[in-house]
Amino acid sequence: TWYNEGGYAVLPWLELLDLSKWPEVDGSDDEGDDDEGDDNAANADDGDEDGDDDDDEDGYDDSDPLYQFLLSFKSQVMLEITALNVDTLAKVLVLSRLHNTDVQTLYTVLAEGSDEDGRITKTAFNRCMRSLIPGDGLDKDEQNFLSIVLSSIFFVFASGDDPYVDFVEFAAGFSLLVGGSKSDKLSQALRLFNMHGKLHERQLAAFLRAFLLALASVSTFVIRRTVDEVRELLTATSAELAEVIFA
Repeated sequence: TWYNEGGYAVLPWLELLDLSKWPEVDGSDDEGDDDEGDDNAANADDGDEDGDDDDDEDGYDDSDPLYQFLLSFKSQVMLEITALNVDTLAKVLVLSRLHNTDVQTLYTVLAEGSDEDGRITKTAFNRCMRSLIPGDGLDKDEQNFLSIVLSSIFFVFASGDDPYVDFVEFAAGFSLLVGGSKSDKLSQALRLFNMHGKLHERQLAAFLRAFLLALASVSTFVIRRTVDEVRELLTATSAELAEVIFA
């Protein structure tokens, strides 16, 4: 209930856990109106068929931000998502069909790939992805594209000389790519973090970091930053947001 009782004002980016809130930007998005904001985000593909030419005339640039979120009031850290980011995510979903997978199925597959310490290695992650994403029908270029993008998401979460991710954090964050509402993903992640009882500030910070890492991995946030810098920034930002919520 913390989200409905005011958390949404501090954490508007959580709305993007629902994939239907992402606009479909494919070059024909000429009727999208910045003034109408998120209300029309899901209908951004309703423009006319001549939209390709309109993009050039209007100075459309797929590197311009579609969404901007101020994550940190102290350090002014911004999360920006561009049309190119959205196109990339859309291509991942079209090829992988991960949006047809529910959260619980994702958790089950990733849990089976984790070791007794709750860690998932890159090799185990690859096996999990092969289990979730049928390779039939994908050509070599498409397989390589998925491998590059999904691996880049993994490495944003990974740590150690022998890269691995924490099952709980990674499963919660990676749920961004599967089907389900924002509420479903939040509630299932809360149970994953054992937050169904008393909510502690440090738990909330870890919970928020999982989703921030996922969003950062599919946004401009990882550009011109090392993975270590991304994790350090988002760890501090998550702690700051948790402090604000608990204040």
